[in-house]
Amino acid sequence: MTAHPKWLRRARTTLVDSAWVRHHLDTLELPSGKQIEFHAIEFPMPVVGIIPVGDDGRLLLTYQYRYMADAHGWEIPAGNVPGAESLEEGARRELLEETGYTAREFRHLYAFYPQIGRSNHFFHVFVARGLTQLSSEYDCDEVSDLRWFTLDELLRMIRQNELHDGFTALAVLVYHLHYPTG
Repeated sequence: MTAHPKWLRRARTTLVDSAWVRHHLDTLELPSGKQIEFHAIEFPMPVVGIIPVGDDGRLLLTYQYRYMADAHGWEIPAGNVPGAESLEEGARRELLEETGYTAREFRHLYAFYPQIGRSNHFFHVFVARGLTQLSSEYDCDEVSDLRWFTLDELLRMIRQNELHDGFTALAVLVYHLHYPTG
C-alpha cells in the first residue's frame, strides 16, 4: 500500500480562542519540505441539522436571516451541540427551539465536513418523524417563519438555485437518495 504523507505542524499561533471557535495561524511543513502559513479554523462543537418530516411527507423548514451573507433563506433547523448533550439530544433541543415541534423518532442520516480544507467543523443530519407541535412559539431571534414543503418543491428550489444554504441543500439531496418519494 502506498504511504500517504501528512502535513506536519511546526508552529501554532492562536489568534482567537472562544467557546465557539478557535482561529490558529499554523506553520506547516508539506511533504516536499516546503513550509507554508495556514489559517486553521477549529470548532469545538459538532453541529446537528434536522429534517422534520410530517405525517403527509412534507418537510418543515425555518426562514432565517444570516448576518454574514446579509440574506434570508429557508433552512432545516440546526445548531451546535455542547459537550454535555448527545447528538440526538442536541437535535431534539434544536427542533423544539426553532420550530416548537418534538418528534417520536430521530434517525441519523448523514455526516460531513462542510469546509474540510480549512476547518474541522463536522455536521450531522437527522431525520425526525412522528412530529408533535408542543408550542406555536419558537426562537424569534433566529427564526422568522416556518413553512411545510414537499420534497419536489425543495428539489425544484435546488435546481433553480433558490435554496442557498449548503447544509439544507445537501441534507435534502441525501434525504432524497434515501427516500426518493419522501
